[in-house]
Amino acid sequence: MSKFKGPQGFGEWMNIWMNIAMGIIITLAINIAVCMQVGMNVITPEAVIASWVSSFVIGYTVGSIGDPMGWALKIAGAIKANGFVTWIIQAIVLGTYFGMFILCGNMLINNLSDGIGAFLGGFATWAGFVEIAAIIAVFVIVKPFMALSAVLSGFNPAKAEKAQQH
Repeated sequence: MSKFKGPQGFGEWMNIWMNIAMGIIITLAINIAVCMQVGMNVITPEAVIASWVSSFVIGYTVGSIGDPMGWALKIAGAIKANGFVTWIIQAIVLGTYFGMFILCGNMLINNLSDGIGAFLGGFATWAGFVEIAAIIAVFVIVKPFMALSAVLSGFNPAKAEKAQQH
């Protein structure tokens, strides 16, 4: 079976799509915020591409190691959440997981050469902003990416769950 088909394929496609989008969203959100702080355009295509690539690699790696979607669904199941509350829980768990790991990785890449203080200061400066941006981003993109991943993998977890209940 292909790595991109069935239940494993669904997870793989979700990881890819989520990290393509999260990398772009976090990169642009921070770049726009910096521009607003300094009062001029400091965004270059090279900086956006480099930041997005590192964000994608970091996010894809931690998405392959952990199972934040599984954790979100376990939390939702434990409190017997309905569809909308489950969606909010997914946004919070996935946004926090990917947002904080992507931020931490990029702060290491960009600031560690200036010392641990620069890394910690950069992380502390952007953590709240990235947390909010990531949760909102996941809330908006998780449903369309779940549908796209179901089509590409040939596996729909919602249909599988309904079939299992009958």
